[in-house]
Amino acid sequence: MNVIYEISFDLDGVLAHTRAAVWKAYQIAGVDMPPAAWGEPMENWLPKIVGKRAAEIHAKKQEVYKDCLEHAHVLAGYGVAQRLLDEGHVVFVTTHASQKSAEDVVQWLGLDVPVFSVTEKAKFLRGANADVHIDDNPFSSSFVPIVEFINHEDTLYRKIMEVLSSTQSS
Repeated sequence: MNVIYEISFDLDGVLAHTRAAVWKAYQIAGVDMPPAAWGEPMENWLPKIVGKRAAEIHAKKQEVYKDCLEHAHVLAGYGVAQRLLDEGHVVFVTTHASQKSAEDVVQWLGLDVPVFSVTEKAKFLRGANADVHIDDNPFSSSFVPIVEFINHEDTLYRKIMEVLSSTQSS
């Protein structure tokens, strides 16, 4: 019998590159997103620019985001995630992105996987019992092996399988 693994993927920078879509959506909502804000929760930067209108501006961004995904592009992680799903593994997305934005991207990709928007990935992954997590910004975790994203499907797949087989044998 084959072993079924639980594999977590980061979203942006692994499954898809969405930066241009995020910037475009904020632009339509009336804000030029500063480059330093990338990867930061909107609560950390948007109120500094628009004050009390932050929630309103963010809601507008969320409203138009799906239409802005034409500015995004698919990365190798998508193909690997689909391959792992086809093999019968459990695949899910763990991201710092908002739940709605993350679900929009996953739907745009055509992946039928659960999405978890979290503030602390390492803690979440421990509770989720993930066997491995793939991320373009690897972090230290004593709970789950982290594979640094490689934008080449075959190489990334082999690296994930190497990590999984080494954790199974230990």
